[in-house]
Amino acid sequence: MGGGMGGGGGMGGMGMTSAQITLLTLVSQGEAVNDTMPDTINPAAARLAVDTSMLTKRTFTLSMMMGRGYINGHDFDEEPFMFDAMVNTNEVWTIENDSMMEHPWHQHVNAAQVLRIDGGDADYANLYTTTPAMKDVVIVPAGGSIKLLVPIKDFTGMTMYHCHILEHEDIGMMGMWNIMDGSAGEGEGESMGEGEGEGMGEGEDEGGGEVTLTLVPLTSVPVVGSTFDVAIQVCAGAHEVDGAEAHLDFDPGLLRVATVTPGTALPTVLQNLAAPGRLSFAAKAESGFPSGTFTLATVHFNALAASPAIPIQFSLSAPRESDVTFGGSILTQAIDGSVAVAAAVEGEREGEGEGEGEGGTGHRGCMGGTLGDGQFPGPPYRGLGEEAVVFAAVLCLLSLCSRQHVRVEIR
Repeated sequence: MGGGMGGGGGMGGMGMTSAQITLLTLVSQGEAVNDTMPDTINPAAARLAVDTSMLTKRTFTLSMMMGRGYINGHDFDEEPFMFDAMVNTNEVWTIENDSMMEHPWHQHVNAAQVLRIDGGDADYANLYTTTPAMKDVVIVPAGGSIKLLVPIKDFTGMTMYHCHILEHEDIGMMGMWNIMDGSAGEGEGESMGEGEGEGMGEGEDEGGGEVTLTLVPLTSVPVVGSTFDVAIQVCAGAHEVDGAEAHLDFDPGLLRVATVTPGTALPTVLQNLAAPGRLSFAAKAESGFPSGTFTLATVHFNALAASPAIPIQFSLSAPRESDVTFGGSILTQAIDGSVAVAAAVEGEREGEGEGEGEGGTGHRGCMGGTLGDGQFPGPPYRGLGEEAVVFAAVLCLLSLCSRQHVRVEIR
């Protein structure tokens, strides 16, 4: 790099040099092992035998445009695509790829059996559609699609699905699904044939299911002095909705409501009142009653002071009782959110990565951590796990701290 950044022998006068050091060398040694891998680890393993013809079908379309990623046209940071599913059921998911590059699809909590892969490498498709192993990451070929049998087992609650390329989930290619208590197993134990049937379309769900109020994102990490958004979402499944009201409570010393943007699904606003530490918003529809998942309103908060995680809670007691209605109350649960306000870093420039300026949430990956965007330089790291990427990021930071270039040798 010659004299380094800044032309004066370093970055900002810190005296960064172009010397290279080896930070870590991994060496394998010892006697060679002549063991061989077995052809079959579990000879008794078999693919699931499930009749898919009557199962709930869902379609997810992955796309990219203007530097953002989308699932079914929804950007996670603006309005994530969400749906409700019932525990102890099976569903068939079709993931379509409208972009010009592969996307490794990953759903949390429940692994799936791959039914079909259209496009891409034929050997990969043959392996994944014949092996009895369950998969939670499957490559969706560019311009192609995959079809999954998803057994929804054991656990309830809100979880997510996303492209497993870190940059892509961070630019919006991620969604959420709410696994709720339901009746036991659809079609389990029956023979599986081809006849999977046609998809139900975006976000449709068989049966009424639970109705929830939730905050999206569930956790925000803004910087002091920034403005950040929290969407109040209704997840109604197949239920129609004629009205909803949300009453939020939060710490007035840490957060302040700047403005509120009403959603469009319930067009008649009945109440929009903000006061220190609380917000009340209500709206209704006279006709064209919405169902599925939609945004009641988006709250634009100001972050006033640094703090560890604090709750944003739905009030469920009269006279401030949050509710969703269709003729009468149909709300079954409300899912609170939280905010951890980060202190501003001296010299921080507006717009440098999410989590700055506009109070973005940074990386919301499988490990549950939060990392700012723009920390992972270099080409895409297809095939690497997130742990390896975080390790690489740590090495980059160590390089900056030592003011040296770092080389890592793995042998």
